[in-house]
Amino acid sequence: MYTAIASQHNPYIIGRPIHEKAEFFGRDDLFRFIADNLNQQAQVILLHGQRRIGKSSVLAQIPNFVELDDFEFVSLSLEGQANKDLGDLLSELARDIVDQLEHVGSLVKPMKAPAKSAFKKDVSAFSETFLPKVYAALGDKNLVLLLDEFDVLEDHSPESAIEQFFPYLQSILKRHPKLYLVPVVGRRLDELPNLLNLFRRAPYQEVGLLQGKWARDLVTKPAAGMLNYAPEAIDAVLELTAGHPYLTQVLCFAVFAHLREEERRDVTRADVEGCVDKAIELGQAGLTWFRDGLPIAERVMLSAVAAAQAIGELTHLPKSSLDLLEDNGVVITDELRRTLRNLTKWGFAENTIRKTLRIKIPLVTFWLTKKYSLKDEIKELEAISPEANTLYEEAYAKYHSHYEVFKKSKRSIMRNILHAHEFFLVDPKDFNADLENVRFNITKIESIFHEVLEVNPNHFEALFRLSELSLDNYLEDDKHNSEVSRLTEKRNQVSVSLMTQDVGTDDHSLDLVSLYERIYRIDVSRSRDGLTTLLISIGKNHIVEGNFIDAKKVFDRMKFLGLGGDSVKKLAKIMHDDYILNGKIFSFLRCLRQVIDVSQSDEQRITYAIREWKAQEDKFRKNEENRKSVETREKNARIQYQKEVKHFANEGEISSVARRILTKLASELGIGEEEARKLENQILAHYRNLQEYELAFVEVCNENYPLSDRTLDELKELQNILQLSSSQVQRIETKVLADLNHLASEVQTVVSNVSDKYSYSSENIEGQTAIVYQVIAEIEKTPSLRERLIAAMSQGGSAALEQAINNNSPAANIIVAGIKGWIEGNSQNVINLGNRRGVSRG
Repeated sequence: MYTAIASQHNPYIIGRPIHEKAEFFGRDDLFRFIADNLNQQAQVILLHGQRRIGKSSVLAQIPNFVELDDFEFVSLSLEGQANKDLGDLLSELARDIVDQLEHVGSLVKPMKAPAKSAFKKDVSAFSETFLPKVYAALGDKNLVLLLDEFDVLEDHSPESAIEQFFPYLQSILKRHPKLYLVPVVGRRLDELPNLLNLFRRAPYQEVGLLQGKWARDLVTKPAAGMLNYAPEAIDAVLELTAGHPYLTQVLCFAVFAHLREEERRDVTRADVEGCVDKAIELGQAGLTWFRDGLPIAERVMLSAVAAAQAIGELTHLPKSSLDLLEDNGVVITDELRRTLRNLTKWGFAENTIRKTLRIKIPLVTFWLTKKYSLKDEIKELEAISPEANTLYEEAYAKYHSHYEVFKKSKRSIMRNILHAHEFFLVDPKDFNADLENVRFNITKIESIFHEVLEVNPNHFEALFRLSELSLDNYLEDDKHNSEVSRLTEKRNQVSVSLMTQDVGTDDHSLDLVSLYERIYRIDVSRSRDGLTTLLISIGKNHIVEGNFIDAKKVFDRMKFLGLGGDSVKKLAKIMHDDYILNGKIFSFLRCLRQVIDVSQSDEQRITYAIREWKAQEDKFRKNEENRKSVETREKNARIQYQKEVKHFANEGEISSVARRILTKLASELGIGEEEARKLENQILAHYRNLQEYELAFVEVCNENYPLSDRTLDELKELQNILQLSSSQVQRIETKVLADLNHLASEVQTVVSNVSDKYSYSSENIEGQTAIVYQVIAEIEKTPSLRERLIAAMSQGGSAALEQAINNNSPAANIIVAGIKGWIEGNSQNVINLGNRRGVSRG
């Protein structure tokens, strides 16, 4: 009977361990495992599982479900104990043990809790004095310590409990056979080497997802009598939560609240799916705690898998999480690849049939994609290496304190170099040593950022600083080199055509573009201006150098990335118009000036480059036209020669006279002997393919006629192999069958003539034999018919011919047997064979 829901409290429990026995479902196998091992005197039983999987609830329920008379259970939490020394930690545990045993009434003798500093001076008192008192107070029962958050001690300083507590427990276990431990850890056991080394022989079990009846009970039983879950609604809950106890309770909590508000009790799939957002909101704290417990790499990879999964479901195309990270500027390191494998190994993700990963619990996927942007998550990779962070701080300090000094010094030296070029006061080379020294110091600062990226390729702040530094130096050097070129030309009056300096096309600029395109994928807003400036500078240098093809690529790339707005679109259009190809120098420069600053010297170089380009293009076009003309003549010659080969080919063969004609023709057409043979083989091979198919068709017609479906399929496959068209095959088959039918018709004419001439009856064996004897005798008098019949029969059988004759004559089998006799060369056997087959037929 269902009760009214409006006034009912929500029966689903979230946010705390479940202590009530009636509210706990499943885990029967886990409790049996613990009971069995306790009975077998296993003093340490390790339980492990993901965060929020219900480990604390399992620990709280062990006294309820593991009913062993000789054991008393005490639940202890080590949370917040990690930074205490061993004496303080043991004192805390001792007081908790006494308090709990008194609370549950397990002490058969009175016992006082120890003082706060009971074991401060002598930790051995816990083992030698306190524990024996506990056993005595328990009536000599075994004591089982249920230790929650046991792994929190693994990550702290050497002075804390990790270096003392684990070995201390191991040592006292040997002396206290009545002491048992059931530690619960929230991490993978392979992450806890100290724990495994100390308790390597301990049996262990995972606290995993709920399956089957247990999972369904967790959905339905808490709200029994209040909600009626349709089967598809239960399926929807478990599909979304994969049987994760905490998330199942969270989702059902949201469903219950929703139906209570609407005063309904029938739960549908739509109700469940409509409560997903509310469930994520309710479970936010627990989900965040679950995620924060993962290492950085696992957190980032979990978000990448979720994002890739969402993209795949939206586009119906599989998306790799590693590819998605690369699309966002992440360098895929060995650690990230290992992390991806760990997600599967640790049960967070699973492989799909499309060989991509997906998160096991869809509700977690929804939460991650909703709450954590992959762009933001990726930035966490910056903190993955403490060594890289230390190096970055060093580089950043030098960047701020030294770089500006070096930069000012570099600019001063460059100005002096330009003055030297312009006024001939000193040799510009006199400043080279000073300039190289400043550049060396700047490079040293850059090298530290490079070192940071070698340790952690995904230290994005180092990447941004390096890109800013490198771009600044590149632009200054680019501007300086352009001015030096201009002044050198002016001073020496060197023709533009002799200037060969390449600006902006070196490997350094290409590396810088690659660097900036990577940070553009990481952070568009932070890198947009720098990448735009860099590409415009490189594109301009390509134009000045006359490298118009690469300039087109640069501005097309900018247009694709959405950089530079209308100015870049105009540049891309200018590069694709025919100004350069048609030598429209004035129009090109006018359009270029509207977008890019170009000096007079640049205009001279561009003018010269366009003229050279046009001259080369004109020459290339002429050569191309000549080449195409030659190719056309050669193609026509080959076509003409093949046409003549077809004319002279007779059933796939070329006569000696035809060979002489073709040799002469090949010479006149300029076709070499080897090429002529190749062209001939192409034509003759086709004839041979036709002949081969005809022979095959005749054989199968004589072996078994009418043809079976399998034989027809095999002929179709042969047709494809021989590359014959359907019309060609039809002509061959029609011809072969027409020849057989014509032969059969001629034989029937002889049979009719014999029947008319002689009064033999075809209704009995004697009459049929007499007719056949006379028919064969008449055929022997007609050599041409005899030879054609023998030729048709010699192809391998008689099925098709016998079928054709049989349609017109009841004695067809005897006639065919007689024709076979000719082939064997024994006329008497013809009649005997005919008689035998006639008798058998009768």
